[in-house]
Amino acid sequence: MPTPTRQDYALRDVENLAANVIVRLTTMRYAPKDTKRDVAGLREVLQQYVDAVMELAH
Repeated sequence: MPTPTRQDYALRDVENLAANVIVRLTTMRYAPKDTKRDVAGLREVLQQYVDAVMELAH
């Protein structure tokens, strides 16, 4: 098995952030109507995801 590279670790981080976004969106979708939505937290995770993708692309 080859030794993981920086790019492998960066891709893992992107995949983890994508999973985090999906979990948050799914939770918001199926939560009861009177549940407080953590929009700021979602926005922060989305920004981290975009930053990680752009860093990986360069």
